Amino acid sequence: MEDDINENYDIPVLDSSENATNTVSTPEDSSTQTSKKRAYPTKSVVWNHFTKEKGPDGIDERAKCNYCKKLFACPSSSGTSSLKRHLDKTCIPYTSRDKSQKLLSFKSVRDGDDVEEGAGVMPWVFDQDRARRELAIFIIKLELPFNIVDKDAFRDFIMVIQPRLKVISRTTIRKELLNIYGEEKLKLKRLIGVCHRVSLTADMWTSNQTLGYLCLTTHFIDDNWKLHKKILNFCMVPAPHGGDVIANAIELCLIDWNISKLSTITLDNASNNTVAVRTLVPVLSRKVQDGLNEIKESVDVIRESVKYVRGSQARKQLFEECILQERLSSKRGLCIDVATRWNSTFLMLESALQFESAFTRLQTRDAIFAREAPSVVDWKNAKVICRLLKVFYDATKLFSGHKYTTANLYFHEVFAIQEHLLGMAIHEDVSINQMTTKMQSKFDKYWRECNVMLAIAVVLDPRYKLKYLSFMYHLIYATDEAESQVSLVKYEAFKIYDEYVSAHSSRRRRVLQSVERFSEVDSRTSPLGERRISSLQKQFFKMSAEKNDVGPASELERYLQEENHVDDPKFDILSWWKINSSKYPILSQMARDILSIPVSTVASESAFNTGGRVLDKYRSSMSPGVVQALVCTQDWLRAVRCDGNNDEEIEVYQHDNDIEIIESGLIDSRQIP
Repeated sequence: MEDDINENYDIPVLDSSENATNTVSTPEDSSTQTSKKRAYPTKSVVWNHFTKEKGPDGIDERAKCNYCKKLFACPSSSGTSSLKRHLDKTCIPYTSRDKSQKLLSFKSVRDGDDVEEGAGVMPWVFDQDRARRELAIFIIKLELPFNIVDKDAFRDFIMVIQPRLKVISRTTIRKELLNIYGEEKLKLKRLIGVCHRVSLTADMWTSNQTLGYLCLTTHFIDDNWKLHKKILNFCMVPAPHGGDVIANAIELCLIDWNISKLSTITLDNASNNTVAVRTLVPVLSRKVQDGLNEIKESVDVIRESVKYVRGSQARKQLFEECILQERLSSKRGLCIDVATRWNSTFLMLESALQFESAFTRLQTRDAIFAREAPSVVDWKNAKVICRLLKVFYDATKLFSGHKYTTANLYFHEVFAIQEHLLGMAIHEDVSINQMTTKMQSKFDKYWRECNVMLAIAVVLDPRYKLKYLSFMYHLIYATDEAESQVSLVKYEAFKIYDEYVSAHSSRRRRVLQSVERFSEVDSRTSPLGERRISSLQKQFFKMSAEKNDVGPASELERYLQEENHVDDPKFDILSWWKINSSKYPILSQMARDILSIPVSTVASESAFNTGGRVLDKYRSSMSPGVVQALVCTQDWLRAVRCDGNNDEEIEVYQHDNDIEIIESGLIDSRQIP
């Protein structure tokens, strides 16, 4: 046994005879040589295989085997012979280990880990349990069916790359999925538990089983000032999906996650969400859809033209010839839209306008197309509506981001839309005037009903603060109404700030009380003079703390009085608050909670793409519990890092499946030549 241990650990062994031969004594050290003790290892190598732990009484120590986890008594008066015998004869995991030379491999790097690429070289040892877990993660991330492990081709592949891997059944994969779901859920609970408040987004989705699913997503900023977006629940909600039923489902989810303090709950603009904070994105969608209805005929003609060109290979080739003759670039090509999705309609019109001259040339070469080709007026209306939709599209694209804060961007984009509508209202075309006027009236109604919390988010942006808000309000409203709006935002901001001050003071009192209790215990054993000095010191520190709490200006007042931060395209608001959190400890906590508020439900809607792939027509019998575990675990394992990088392109949620269905089942009403 000792030989086996010495093979794995290089421990110097001193031999007296060898030392006597190789060592030359001198007169100077001859007197001290006899007094020196022989060098022995200070610790037995057996402790490389055992870990010391405290017993139930907290006094006696026990030795826990690192392999079989068995506990042994290890009093200081005893040796380690029993532990060595356990390793040599009893511990099956240790005796059956692979004693051959290990292979070296790089440490695996997962998304969201702080390990750099190529770091962490370590010896590779085959682990059956880890291999089974990684197989389950592989299936979860790639949304593969569980029965893939039962396929002969998969088993043959495993036998080639690792014959020692015992391929498990789909039932075991399902159990492993639920285990991973439970572990990751516990990690997320701990992460959310340290947050003061969180924000939520929620939306409903109907599966191909005609079952209603509620997707609840949380948004929060952690202690390192990193923005997080995590799916909490993807649970089935019983019909009918009224407001009370949805509210009850959300309440049960919050109880399960031990969430008691919320900043906001953002829902879509459905009629059953009567008690929700309405998000701007569906409001924009409805306003734009109303505008499109005003020039519906022109949009329909261009849509049918795009369908006609894409209807057959012969038409595509003929249209490409027209593009070449007009010397246009055909890299982007034409795209078809979903009539109920205005953003896809905008992309369709934008792509069609690039080939306006090619469509005009196609009229001269295709007699059937010339019968119902877009007119000059249709192209003119398309250009105007694209100018209008461009502003809405950019705002929706910005609000749909999840890698940066959107609450502080809300006010600027809404004001830009307001100014754009006012400019379009004086257009020379009467139909365009009527369209923008209707959109303007509905938009003004929403503007007045907008959430004050989002205006406070602008105040918490050090580049703008309350001065910018006052300046913008005076451009929109009359002087009296502008002052009233500014006073309302300021009043609500200080009201919320006072709540954080109160919570901070309560926590501070609890800490002081606990310190005083410990101090009282210590003072019983202290001399009388020391007790007197300690009592006076506590009174002084208490008086100083009270004076600091009622200072001449609060953190919010000092923040508003300071000069605005210089605007910089690379400015990161979370980094600024992280640096200044020590300067504004209470106000920074308020900023963390408010800046994490999302202004759209895209975070929840994006999960429906995953839900649609998980519950396809081949796996429609999957239970709601397994569906929730798959969707949530996939989101948690991907660990998307929200680092505030605004340079990355933001993906706007679109119903790609609907577009694919329309394109695959496209039936042209015109007769093929």
